[in-house]
Amino acid sequence: MKQNKIFQLKQNLKLINKKKLRQYKKQNKKFLKQKLNKQIRRVCCYQFIFLISTLKAQCNLLNKNIYLTHLNSQFNCHFLNIEEKIQNQLVIQMEKMKKKQQIKRNQQIIKANVENKK
Repeated sequence: MKQNKIFQLKQNLKLINKKKLRQYKKQNKKFLKQKLNKQIRRVCCYQFIFLISTLKAQCNLLNKNIYLTHLNSQFNCHFLNIEEKIQNQLVIQMEKMKKKQQIKRNQQIIKANVENKK
């Protein structure tokens, strides 16, 4: 009888230990899952913050680039306008020089004709 009771007690203890072990494992799994979830949330949050900060930096760079390209285009436009004005002035001067040369040639031809007639 005593042995039977002892055997039952041992079995009960084993069952109790198994139940406690299962509960401990379940609790441990829950704890680990919660811990992992927190860590994942932290990592996601940091990645999100990093992503936002990099996007802000890229946006600032783009705005600066747009401003610089605008200044560059203004400079190019102004420079091209000046270059175009210079070319126009050169063309006008060349035309004036051609007209003067034609006038001189015509005068020389007239002088030559007058001299030939004499």
